[in-house]
Amino acid sequence: RTGVEKAYAQNAVPGTSSVQGFSFSSTQPATATCGVATSLSITLGTTSSGGFSGAISLSASGQPGGTTISFSNNPVTAGSSTAITLNGTHQLAAGTYTVSITGTATGITAQTTTLQFIITQGSAPVISTQPQDATTCTGGNVTFTVSANVGTYQWQQRSDAAGAWANISGATNASLAVSSATIALSGSQYRCIVTSLCGSSTSNSATLTVNAATAITQQPASQTICIGSGTTMSIAATGSTLRYQWQVNTGAGFTDLPNGLNYSGATTNSLSIINSMVSMSGYQYRCVVTGSCGAVVQSNTASLTVHAPATITRSPLQAEACAGSAVSFGISASSVPPIFYQWQVSTNGGSSWSDVPGATSFALTLTTTNNTMNNNRYRCLLSVRATPTVGLSAQPLTSLLPGQSTTLTATPSASTGGTITTQWSFNGQSSTAIAGTAFVATVANVGSYQVSIAETWPSGLACNNTSAVVTLSATASDKLFIYPSPNNGSFIISYYHGQSSTTSRQVTIYDIKGSLVYQQKFVVTGAYMLLPIEIPAAAAGVYLVVLGDAAGNKLITGKVVVQ
Repeated sequence: RTGVEKAYAQNAVPGTSSVQGFSFSSTQPATATCGVATSLSITLGTTSSGGFSGAISLSASGQPGGTTISFSNNPVTAGSSTAITLNGTHQLAAGTYTVSITGTATGITAQTTTLQFIITQGSAPVISTQPQDATTCTGGNVTFTVSANVGTYQWQQRSDAAGAWANISGATNASLAVSSATIALSGSQYRCIVTSLCGSSTSNSATLTVNAATAITQQPASQTICIGSGTTMSIAATGSTLRYQWQVNTGAGFTDLPNGLNYSGATTNSLSIINSMVSMSGYQYRCVVTGSCGAVVQSNTASLTVHAPATITRSPLQAEACAGSAVSFGISASSVPPIFYQWQVSTNGGSSWSDVPGATSFALTLTTTNNTMNNNRYRCLLSVRATPTVGLSAQPLTSLLPGQSTTLTATPSASTGGTITTQWSFNGQSSTAIAGTAFVATVANVGSYQVSIAETWPSGLACNNTSAVVTLSATASDKLFIYPSPNNGSFIISYYHGQSSTTSRQVTIYDIKGSLVYQQKFVVTGAYMLLPIEIPAAAAGVYLVVLGDAAGNKLITGKVVVQ
């Protein structure tokens, strides 16, 4: 007999020809919607053969991770049934799951069958609260929030409405905090993808607007005009929701200016002065700027000088004196600006005149007279010195990126007989670092520039003036600047910070194999700082530059070529 026949013979009941055993009945799959049912059950029946009525021990295998199998009866008597339950089905994604059930009994051939549990596609997470657009000031903090009925969170960001979305590392909570926002982030968009076993849902996008702190970028310039004429004083400012108020100091402190007889534009960035009077000469003006970000700021002070023609109010009188005694002549006059005096003498009845050396005040004193001076005539010439001028311009740029430069050029007026001197100022302070008529500025030198001019005459009279203020600013960019590239291992990197506050940046450099070749922390402040990098021992090749924040978290990457 065959081996199979021998096996059945061993299970034969004495006096019969039937073989004892059992079999499992056929079953239908159990079905539930994803995320709904916590368990699914299938009733599995058994059929005995050959008169077998013993106990069948059941075991399960192949159930999906995170689930368990339980039996309503185990062992089960041959010919009866048991309910087999797959527990934890609410944790399963949509799909078909097959579980193997094996039955064993003493002296009986084991039997195996399979059960199918089907999880159908359910509903994706429902987002009930969408993230909202947010506006903050430079350096401020904002939070975007999303709410959903179920699922895990992953926030994404893109630089603008046309950019590509990218996951934000570690942003896996229902709220996303953006700290110390910079101008470079303005316009960025954020969204959240909520994922569950049953699908995923994407929130609406929210836009971040970062407003610059209120700041004056161009200061008003002092003006010199003639009586009855007009002029304009202007400023430029950055910020959001800006409001302007011009003020005047007539000698008793600054007060707000109203629009009226002599002024218009008192609440704009440009003040017009009209119908000027001599009494207004020496008035000081400034503009107070307020905005939605930052403190109230005041401009520098600019002065108004009103010139009027020289007017003689008292002429010199004739004088008679004894030989050897002293005699004086004097005049009175008025003018704005100060008058320059020069006394002259004629010894031929007025046919010709010559200057009296050193006689440059309103009074002339002849300390010793003699007979030869009899019938001499004296007069005084009054003149008003012209005010010197100086222009200031920046070419070709007034807004700079790292690696760019521009030239500031001062153009002083020519001497009219006095000695011309100039003085540069930077951000309202005299600068000894700048001399001559030209200065090359980079992004490391952004700020407000002005040049003052003075013409001084031998009499000691000095006339002064100032140029308009030229402001160099930094252009905001989300680019990492590395230059020069290629280089010999010495180069500069810079990244937009855009704040006056101080923070730290970490520079890490890897070679093409991923090995660390350089790491250094730098303290940075202002819009851009030029960070000098030295890796002279580096082999020629392409290197990855990683710029991180104070904690070392990656902000941006770039590449540099070393030759």
